[in-house]
Amino acid sequence: MGATDSDLGDPGSDEIVLRRLDLDSPGDVAGAIAVCAEALNWQNPEFDRALFEWKHLANANGRSIIVGAEQDGRLVAVRPFMRWRFCEGDGTVVEAVRAVDTATLPEAQGRGLFRRATERALQIARDESVGFVFNTPNERSGPGYRSMGWVSSGPVPIAVRTTLRGVPALPGARTAADKASLPTDAGVGAGDALDLLAATPERSPRGQRWRTRWTTEMHRWRWVDGPIDYRVQPVDGGAVVFRLRRRGRARELVVAHVSGEPDAVSTRRAIGQLLRATGASHAIGAPGTPGLLSTSRIGPTLMTRTVTRSPVRLDLEVGDIELF
Repeated sequence: MGATDSDLGDPGSDEIVLRRLDLDSPGDVAGAIAVCAEALNWQNPEFDRALFEWKHLANANGRSIIVGAEQDGRLVAVRPFMRWRFCEGDGTVVEAVRAVDTATLPEAQGRGLFRRATERALQIARDESVGFVFNTPNERSGPGYRSMGWVSSGPVPIAVRTTLRGVPALPGARTAADKASLPTDAGVGAGDALDLLAATPERSPRGQRWRTRWTTEMHRWRWVDGPIDYRVQPVDGGAVVFRLRRRGRARELVVAHVSGEPDAVSTRRAIGQLLRATGASHAIGAPGTPGLLSTSRIGPTLMTRTVTRSPVRLDLEVGDIELF
């Protein structure tokens, strides 16, 4: 289904027309960015524009599905599905999309555009053999997703580690984290460690779970090409991909991805060194990461929606679900 399809109008919709945006069209891309900037209250336009283009145009898994709602030829809402790929234990690749960056201008809210654009995007995803949609909506939008067939898997388990010096900042850390990274010299730049990441065999998903499919192209896109600064700490048997960011008054060390089959002692020691080197108040990562304590109380709620294939349990890391 392309942007020139003849059936994209929606009669009786108060002159609102839904269509799939043409991501080769500078006008469509600029229009989508403008809607997001206003509706999502972007505070750093240059950074957020680069982030949008990285996610939706340069994605190693393919360009996003973006449905736009137009009124009088002007975009007033966008509904993007960002491409992602998972793999089963036997290496079978499962196509997926992540619902992100939903934006509706104030004058177009309350008219059902979220539901209608979502249904159109799901139709396109089905036509393109996407297996399922996943995302981590907030409590306010959760009921709307449930009404459209999304299923909650509960909070994504997160593992944490706090430092004594960071305890005073923790009460102020119960807020959304900044998208951009804080500067740090710890570890090495992800670009300098790309060969290490590409050469490290990825561990198989646990049990019957599905895990993000990592390739050299995926490592390059996810950790190197975007405007978010990630760094890498080599450890025995693998590597730790991390970044430092602000969360309220706290400095948070994000263990975004653990590559390979790293030695537990080496990984625990490396995370401790990173906490000291960055001055972070705490670290977060996936359950099972050596040196971090697992908890089910602080992670975002994962929701999925079957398109052509029902997802089994997903083996997720922080780098799979952080809001970038």
